[in-house]
Parts: sequence; structure tokens; C-alpha cells
Amino acid sequence: METKYKALISSIEIENIFIEEVSFKRHSFPDPQKYPELSVNIASSKGKYSQSKSKLTINKNVVFKIDSKGLKNTKKTKIFELNAVFTVVYNTKEKMTDELFLIFDKKNVPINIHPYLREIIYNAMSRAGLPPVVIPVLKSFQG
Repeated sequence: METKYKALISSIEIENIFIEEVSFKRHSFPDPQKYPELSVNIASSKGKYSQSKSKLTINKNVVFKIDSKGLKNTKKTKIFELNAVFTVVYNTKEKMTDELFLIFDKKNVPINIHPYLREIIYNAMSRAGLPPVVIPVLKSFQG
């Protein structure tokens, strides 16, 4: 499997990345007096892929949430939620298999879409009238 994965990685190039769908909602404005703790969560679903000839297309859904929690109250209050579907188009001479995709989807796709996710989170929060969050650069991903 390692040999096949190395062959895939050495032959693959990104052709295009775009946001196919995005929605966000400002639920409330954070009140640090009542709710001093914020929690930030980024989660993604397993991607889906299709391949025709040398084009490999992957769709990946990502959810970003910010909640706040009070000192006396353990109940969380929703602040902001963003849902985005990213599409990444790659050129490769190698054939993607379900087994290879499990690895590629966990290791490579998050690194490829991360800069676009950072930008859409920052802009969406600004447009929602919230202080924007700057997501750190993703230098590596272990999955």
C-alpha cells in the first residue's frame, strides 16, 4: 500500500480548488461577562471522490462552530456556525482506490483545503459582524 500511495503522491497535482457551497449563521454575539469561555471546533466528514481519466475530483464537507460557556452555567450558547463543501480537482496518472482514498482524504485533502477554509471563516465572521477568528496555518496533518 505504501508504494501505491507514494506513486499517487508523486504523480498528483492540484488543478483547481473551489467552494461549491457555503452557509453560515450568527446565532448570537459573545458576551464575555456572562460567557467568558469560547470553544472552537472544526470537523469534516469523509470526502467523496470520482475519477475519470486523469481527473480526480474530491468533495469534502467542513463544519466550523464557535460556542460560549458561562462560569456558573455549563450550558453552551451557540455563537457562530459555518458549513462549507469544498471541491478539489487533481490531475493524476494513478488510479484512486477506496483503500488509497482513506489515507489521502485524511492526510492530503485537509492540507489542500485549509488555506481556503481559513479565508472563508475569516470573511464570513467579519460579514456576520463578529470579531474574525484567524485559524492557524496547518503545517502537517496526522489524521
